[in-house]
Amino acid sequence: MKISYQEFLKRMERKKVSEIYLFAGEEEFLKREALDKLIRYLISPPHRHFDLDILHASRSNTLEIMNKAFTFPVASERRLVIVYDVDKLTPSDKQLLLTHLKGLPDSTCLVLLSAKLDKRKKFYIDLEKSATVVEFHQL
Repeated sequence: MKISYQEFLKRMERKKVSEIYLFAGEEEFLKREALDKLIRYLISPPHRHFDLDILHASRSNTLEIMNKAFTFPVASERRLVIVYDVDKLTPSDKQLLLTHLKGLPDSTCLVLLSAKLDKRKKFYIDLEKSATVVEFHQL
């Protein structure tokens, strides 16, 4: 499902948080703002060390991402795993990620970020079926 940044904010106000998000687009300021709101909503400051993981796909692989995503939260209701530059995963890691998304625990919120993701590619098409896609267009 695709939604706008404004719709994302409305859903946050109604306390509706998806299990998987894809933050797509080049508007970095609004992406950071959305992430900050999500972090503040899901994880209180003293628990962020335990229940918030921030990874970069260029320095991680799917196994590491999934290990974090399948770990249950320690002190919060939900665990938040943020993965920057998901488009930089290798093709095999992208396929492995798609395979594991279906079994993600309800206690995890996984946020994948990408500035430039080819919407014609299988990875994006399949990811769109599992994730709530929030589009961040240049202001």
